Amino acid sequence: MDESVSTESSTSHLLKLLISFMLAFVGFSLAVMVTLFVVFCIDAINWNENNQDGILASLFGAAWLAFFYGIFASIASAGPFILLGGFGAFIGWKLKLIRWWTCLLGGGLLSMLPLSPVFIFGTVVSSSIKGRLPDSLGMDMLGFLALGLCGSIAGFCFWLTLRFLRFPDIDGPVDFSKLAQ
Repeated sequence: MDESVSTESSTSHLLKLLISFMLAFVGFSLAVMVTLFVVFCIDAINWNENNQDGILASLFGAAWLAFFYGIFASIASAGPFILLGGFGAFIGWKLKLIRWWTCLLGGGLLSMLPLSPVFIFGTVVSSSIKGRLPDSLGMDMLGFLALGLCGSIAGFCFWLTLRFLRFPDIDGPVDFSKLAQ
């Protein structure tokens, strides 16, 4: 009878972890859409200064593009999000390291991890071809950091949902003896 109780509680914990993970992906997707909306609004305002079109039409176009590209970006990032985020959430759960700050930091770093080789390789190749750093390095770095911000928002959504669902291992004492097992 004791085994059924522990199985039910671990199933409940796994279900709470899965719900939190899905809501973290929704938070990530919304953060990507908001980031794209800000970028497209800045472009629309700059473009509108030259073309005297209606600002409302430009902002509506920016919103539509942010939604459209945000959906495709969410679909494209689902694989790395599930692999890296699932692994990170499982490790954090087993080591009892789920805190608000570890979720923020881990979410940001894990979201930048898949694109970091591309970013580093592109910067190295571009600087070796031109003999200097590329002119677009600032914008590339800003986009890279915006991706980290979106991942941090996802990590915070993950932690907040676990907190709301009263996950038992959240914000408890760290158990380093699990590392030795």
